[in-house]
Amino acid sequence: MKLPLVLCFKGSRSYVQGPDMLNAICTSVAHHLGTLEIRHLNFMINRMTHRNLHLELQDGAQPPAPSGVLPPVATLSFEAAGASWHGTLVEEPDEPTCRHPYDEESIVAQCRVNQSERSIVLTGEQPFTPIEVIVSMTKALHQSLFPNASGRWVFCRWESDHWPPASPLANVSVMLTHALGTRLTKSTVVVCGEQIGLVYFSAKEGL
Repeated sequence: MKLPLVLCFKGSRSYVQGPDMLNAICTSVAHHLGTLEIRHLNFMINRMTHRNLHLELQDGAQPPAPSGVLPPVATLSFEAAGASWHGTLVEEPDEPTCRHPYDEESIVAQCRVNQSERSIVLTGEQPFTPIEVIVSMTKALHQSLFPNASGRWVFCRWESDHWPPASPLANVSVMLTHALGTRLTKSTVVVCGEQIGLVYFSAKEGL
């Protein structure tokens, strides 16, 4: 099943952001499967892209075999509408033609970092989507904890039992729990005392 995705660039960025990929996937899946609830979501970004994308979605317990020289831009698995699904994000030949402003600094301005606990908490409400808020918070946390890291911290994976979150993200916190240097980190995301997911980051050169 080939599903279209609506994507735009943000701010001055020349690549498609990971949160926008996930938001576009959820919108397309909700439209075609008739459900807003996704369970056991595992979304993994393999590489950056500046191109438009579509979602190749397949039902069943086993993911499709990889094809092509390059890894897919991203892969995901989840449960929805009473079935298991696997998806691959495939590049189109063209680029997004739209561009939206994105005031990421407004999110960071309402966050408080606790370096001793390796955590960050949002102290106000934001008009952005949950994954936009979580990724911006996690990036700010990494920049605070690893000020001398080479490369740029980028979002590379999201895991959650339920998506989207059932509770508003006011007072959401992110805590760094594991770090393999700057190659890969894992952080726990908590809302109202309940873990809602795991977010992974890595530092990439040349961005």
